Amino acid sequence: MPVAVDQIVRLPLLPLLAAQALMVRQRALRLPEPSGPREGRQGRGPRLRLLIVGDSSAAGVGAGT
Repeated sequence: MPVAVDQIVRLPLLPLLAAQALMVRQRALRLPEPSGPREGRQGRGPRLRLLIVGDSSAAGVGAGT
């Protein structure tokens, strides 16, 4: 199995990338979820079912209300 050039270059950078990842996790701003119900009805029309996975938008992070 051939090794790609980017994999060879990436190997010596692993300590730097790991340190950067740890700093980002420590310094990242964590916004609270908005208060209120997590489900409900609004408007008219047929019922809509929506699934959002793995995104802060799904939780409403950063929303004012």
